[in-house]
Amino acid sequence: MRHLNTLVVVLALVALAGCGGDDGDSDEDMSAGDSITITFDGLGSGTVTHNLGPATCPAECTWDFTAGFEPTLTATPNPDSVFAGWGGDCAFAGTGDCTLTVNGQLNVTATFNLL
Repeated sequence: MRHLNTLVVVLALVALAGCGGDDGDSDEDMSAGDSITITFDGLGSGTVTHNLGPATCPAECTWDFTAGFEPTLTATPNPDSVFAGWGGDCAFAGTGDCTLTVNGQLNVTATFNLL
């Protein structure tokens, strides 16, 4: 149970980095430049989330992670839109969820089109 609690705390700390980049705190476990930058394309709208904590990106943002983490990104269109697919480092995922191994600066584009 102690290991599970430790894992929950670590994931919560990663999630606290949240959308908007580095919070300015020094964190020796986090390597500089290990992050995912999310940008949006298309005339539609939606959000991108990851599974490692409560983090939502409704507009361009950067999430910092510890190198080696494997977040799964999910795109959710707003009611008037459809998710058309990923670009950049998630281009391989098409319109499905995208799992990346964080190692350096990754760049992902989420494209949403109007219905």
